[in-house]
Amino acid sequence: MALYKTDMYIAEYAYPLDSVMEDELIYLYQPLIGIEGYTLYNLLYTEAKRMDRFHVLCPIDRLLIYSGLSLSRLQEVLETLEAIGLLKTYRNSEDGKTKYLLRVQMPLSVKHFFANQILTTLLIHTIGRDDVMRVRDYFRIAGEKMSGYEEITARFQDVFDIRLNDKPPLKTKFNYAHKKEANIIYDYDLSLFYETLRDYQLPAYIIDNEKDYIVQLAIVYNIDAIALASLTRESVLNNHFDRELFKKKCQEFYHLNSTSQLSEVYHTQPDAYRSQQSANDPISQHLSYLETISPYQLLKEKQGGKEPVMHDLAIAETLMTQLDLTPGVVNVLLEYVLGNNDHTLNRSYCETIGASWSRKHLHTAKEAYEAIMGYERSVKGETPKQSSPAQNIQERVNDDDFMKLIEELKGETS
Repeated sequence: MALYKTDMYIAEYAYPLDSVMEDELIYLYQPLIGIEGYTLYNLLYTEAKRMDRFHVLCPIDRLLIYSGLSLSRLQEVLETLEAIGLLKTYRNSEDGKTKYLLRVQMPLSVKHFFANQILTTLLIHTIGRDDVMRVRDYFRIAGEKMSGYEEITARFQDVFDIRLNDKPPLKTKFNYAHKKEANIIYDYDLSLFYETLRDYQLPAYIIDNEKDYIVQLAIVYNIDAIALASLTRESVLNNHFDRELFKKKCQEFYHLNSTSQLSEVYHTQPDAYRSQQSANDPISQHLSYLETISPYQLLKEKQGGKEPVMHDLAIAETLMTQLDLTPGVVNVLLEYVLGNNDHTLNRSYCETIGASWSRKHLHTAKEAYEAIMGYERSVKGETPKQSSPAQNIQERVNDDDFMKLIEELKGETS
């Protein structure tokens, strides 16, 4: 939104703040929103209490005077409060005049704050883990140990005697305030996530109650939808979603797949392992092409020129760093899996093939294609003719089935 000094505003609050909420704002929220955010929140809350009695619109310039902020800085701080769930903003534009409803929200309870993975992670990064532990302990109540005590609390019926015949029951039609905690809005598209879960045949009901937790960690660790579905599936044991296991896998994914740690996927085939191709047939040309581009470039082409998703790049990086496969061999593997798995890379599938090729010490794109042909022939139940290895390779390279396979594997590469 673009604020102007002449715009009008009115403030409301969702629920009165108590002393615990005030402590939460100081110890949990202030490190995240800054002193300006904390001050503006309290100013808006005070304004809301005043306007609760005198419902009068005021110019934005009033907030500038009381907060000491510039107009641009006021807008930034308001957006900070909105993003963290402490403020909801509504705009009404009529007859060339703009007015805003600024509705102050109550903070999350201590329990819900620490259950929110995004807020907890931000707080740890801001004040450090030790201070977070101290803050958490501050909100704990060290009560008396109950061993040896017997409860003797009087029951309601022991004290009060209600006679409905004497007076009519109380009718309530008042608009009472009710507690409604801050609600943080997450922008994460789950459509591809659920679609991938269906491909994994994982029932959605298993994670229905865990959706917020899953999305929070996806945002914290920057996990794309496909990888998120894979990590979710790996965290379901005996039809039960394991939160701790999921968080551990998300952390491992983040450390492994951080963009700053990706390096091998940008390399092309070393000259020492480039196939010596002299023929100009389509097969030779395509093999040569796969040895002149990096796995990153190949995946980008498969994405129609768009940036490859981290999930796919991470798989390619793993194949190169942990299995020591060359870029040309990885390109062949990626094309094969994409062509046979509905243009989707499955980590376990890729690593299984990659481990096999690593044990066979395949280094060139031609050798990788030969391995594919050997697999395809074994699936079809064909027995190759007995001949020398050189003759065997030449026969396979010229095989019509091999040409057909390459055309399929090329897919949408342009």
